[in-house]
Amino acid sequence: MLISIIIPTYNRVSFLIDTVKSVLAQTYKDFEVIIISDGSTDNTHKEISKIKDSRIKFIQLKKNYGYPAKARNEGIKISKGKFIAFCDDDDLWVRDKLEKQVKVINRGFDFIFTGYNYLDKSKSIFYELYLKFIIRIIINMLPNNLSYFYLSITSPIVNSSVLVKKSLISKILFNESISFRASEDYQLWIQIYYFSKPYYIKDPLVL
Repeated sequence: MLISIIIPTYNRVSFLIDTVKSVLAQTYKDFEVIIISDGSTDNTHKEISKIKDSRIKFIQLKKNYGYPAKARNEGIKISKGKFIAFCDDDDLWVRDKLEKQVKVINRGFDFIFTGYNYLDKSKSIFYELYLKFIIRIIINMLPNNLSYFYLSITSPIVNSSVLVKKSLISKILFNESISFRASEDYQLWIQIYYFSKPYYIKDPLVL
């Protein structure tokens, strides 16, 4: 099963290279990587072109939109996978992230997100999510209409942990209005959640 991995980026190639390497190191191998540059003016394209992997597609937007909604939407539109994963250009994936999520897909779920840890500049963990056991109970054990209420108050969903069925997201997409800047993902996950079969993996598979 092909998975489309969408990475928006803007002038942050030093982080992006490590991000892409963590994606390519996944134990699950059937994927494409769609890197969408939001009008980057640094050497992003040059550095990415040095990574020789046929699964990588690089798209350069003609201008900088200033927020990732546009870039993510363009990635969704050209994606070929049945499922879509997102990864921000300053995040890292644990090697078996996709493998663990695909196992959940095979159990009938179509919107899977995971736990995460925060890293400092030395890439050491400085913050660990301690509510993961509570989140697991809310998401995995309560009916959608009850856990949806929790999501309407606060969202435990980190963009870079999401794996979602393309048919769920392609008709809605991220809201590109400037009024939703920095919250367009929260809005989208709430819209999708109620009609999906969600599952939360408590393991911190995103850094």
